[in-house]
Amino acid sequence: MLLEVHIACIELPAHTLGAAKNHEHSRGQAERLQSVHEPLQSHEETTMATYRGLAWGGVALLLLLLASLAYGVDETCPPPSPPPPVQGAAPTPRPIVLIVLENQDAQEVFKHPYFRDELPKLGALFMQSYGVAHPSYPNYLALVGKHIVDEDWTDRQYEALPCSEHHTIVQAIEAKGLRWKAYVEAYPESDKRPHDPLQCGAVGIKKSDPDAPATYARRHVPVLSFEYVRRYGCANIVDARQFVMDVRTGNLPDFAFYTPDLCHDGHGTFSVDVPGSCDFTPLSDDEARLQRTASWLQAFLAGFQAVGPDLYNRSSIIITFDESENHLPIPVAKAVERLFKHPGSKGNKIYTVFIGADIHPGTRADLIDHYDVRATIEQRLGLPPAIPTGRPIPGIWNDETKAP
Repeated sequence: MLLEVHIACIELPAHTLGAAKNHEHSRGQAERLQSVHEPLQSHEETTMATYRGLAWGGVALLLLLLASLAYGVDETCPPPSPPPPVQGAAPTPRPIVLIVLENQDAQEVFKHPYFRDELPKLGALFMQSYGVAHPSYPNYLALVGKHIVDEDWTDRQYEALPCSEHHTIVQAIEAKGLRWKAYVEAYPESDKRPHDPLQCGAVGIKKSDPDAPATYARRHVPVLSFEYVRRYGCANIVDARQFVMDVRTGNLPDFAFYTPDLCHDGHGTFSVDVPGSCDFTPLSDDEARLQRTASWLQAFLAGFQAVGPDLYNRSSIIITFDESENHLPIPVAKAVERLFKHPGSKGNKIYTVFIGADIHPGTRADLIDHYDVRATIEQRLGLPPAIPTGRPIPGIWNDETKAP
């Protein structure tokens, strides 16, 4: 304690006290400068952090855009919207099944006893039904929602008709909360590519595709020519063996497009030597091809009825051909049909029959084509038309009410 008092009483020299004061002043000034500099430094760091954040945000946005393009999200082809909620109890389904056969003149089909005598007993036979073009492909497109133009008179297939320009019957089906499927015989498993933007429909775009089975024709599955289906509808493109399973479980969709293989539809394969092909080609005798088709169709309908009799009785089945057997060059055929397509004409006249308990039976003289068949299905399902071309066939349904 004495030592502390003694030290406190020691007088320091004047120059020492001045130096101490100067040191205190310098330290205070430094502290004040530091107090001013620290907010500035903090502001600069905040600004730099903001710039860095914006830069990284831009990079992330760019990566997201690239990823969206890589995985097939396209603003011009948005995914389907959720269907509207079902009000009350769901109605009993009354499926519509469309089956397209191949390359026969109507007068030849009328000669066959099964088509002439048996099928008409089950529904309505149309005596004035026509394809809309030659060769096969455009007729299939017309059945699901494409207006056929001159450039479509070919078997060169579209890879993916863009969503921004083409609306199909299946999009209207989904928008209403209904269901559809395409059942395809000989459908190649390799066609499903879930990691690609277009997840199916690549196999068989060219007839020479080695990945396409001998009896498979992509052009006979028309929905695969549309971008919307190739992006979002591939789960609905199934092997035809699923048809029996869906019938057995009562799970048939509201609209089913059934594509037989090239042996069953009467087309024939391009070589009889390829494994899995038919014993006839497209140039084989018409009667042989038609007999093969009749035998298949009879067995198919009998199997449908045996596996699901109640569902069979509630279904409407439309059986038509794509085109008549055309032996003229396409430009000539086009000119002839423009001049002579009228009741009684032989130009591209085909066989069409609607069968089922819901069909008003009888022989019909209406002049119809593939557009009208599609429009009739749309009206039955309560859908807006995919394209303006085509008119619903009047009086074809017993009750004229919507099916679903």
